Amino acid sequence: MMSEAQAPPAKRARTRTDLETSAPITRSEIWHSDGSLVLQAATTQFRVHWSVLSSHSSVFKDMHGIPQPATPGPMVENCPLIQLHDDPQDVENVLRVLYDPTLLLLQKAPQFTLVASLVRMGRKYNFVNLWKVGVSLLEAEIPTSLAQFDALRRNKLKTGIVDYPGLYMDILTLVRDNQIYTLQPGAYYVVLKKYSKEELLDGISRPDGITSQLSPADLRQCLLSTEKILKAQFQPGYALSLLADIPAPMNLNCTSNCSSKNSCTELRLMELKRSALSLVLIPPVFSEQIIAQTYRSFCQYCRDEILLLRANGRQKGWNDLPGFFGLPPWDELKNDI
Repeated sequence: MMSEAQAPPAKRARTRTDLETSAPITRSEIWHSDGSLVLQAATTQFRVHWSVLSSHSSVFKDMHGIPQPATPGPMVENCPLIQLHDDPQDVENVLRVLYDPTLLLLQKAPQFTLVASLVRMGRKYNFVNLWKVGVSLLEAEIPTSLAQFDALRRNKLKTGIVDYPGLYMDILTLVRDNQIYTLQPGAYYVVLKKYSKEELLDGISRPDGITSQLSPADLRQCLLSTEKILKAQFQPGYALSLLADIPAPMNLNCTSNCSSKNSCTELRLMELKRSALSLVLIPPVFSEQIIAQTYRSFCQYCRDEILLLRANGRQKGWNDLPGFFGLPPWDELKNDI
């Protein structure tokens, strides 16, 4: 947990002049008449219970245990007022889930705004279970293993977070801002595969009118990593390396078992050209039908050789994926909550 979550800074009590000159206060629908404290985010207030917050958040539990001063701070309907520097929508989303956890069960595909609220508020105030739920929902979109990467590719019916233009840019920003290190390699790679360079540079307009856009640091990392991957994916050990290992027909990296060196050399060059400008560090798993169609012109020896290297190279590409984004190896990636 970061220090901000452990002890929110003390706030100056609002004076009568403050109340008269500030924006009008809005009472949220989350207003329990028997509540014991009032939370205020921006100009929205929520009347809730210390017991509910304290039982889920160590931060609120510690706040509740602080001895009260002789002169009480600001009050609302005889309840202490606590000001939060959070988006009111984040606060509302988290409170709705705390008071009615079945909301998560009823939503087959949650909105990203809800997931983001669970992650941000969960991390900041140590709502550990909400944090875990938020991360698990992100894991349904972002792979943490090669098997999951393949499964997400095969899944034609979307069952995760409700999709919209720019979703994966927003996911990358969320996992970066909240130090969800286990999801960062996959999030970066999905973004590079899904969006064009123009979309990365200009952003993508969402249905709500807001533009999904990467931070300058993440944009820089994406551009640098694209260049690294394009160079690496043809190097020894990676899935496409055998296509590039053909300096001339007579030196083709096929043994005498190749029954058609000139033809196979030409076919490899054609495959190389098709892949030269595409990110194919981790190519998809081919079905038998696709293999038969794609490699039908190769001799049997070359076809088997390319497919074997392709299969081994996919695993190497996945194993090395974090390094392309300046991250530690997979087994060293840990989240900080």
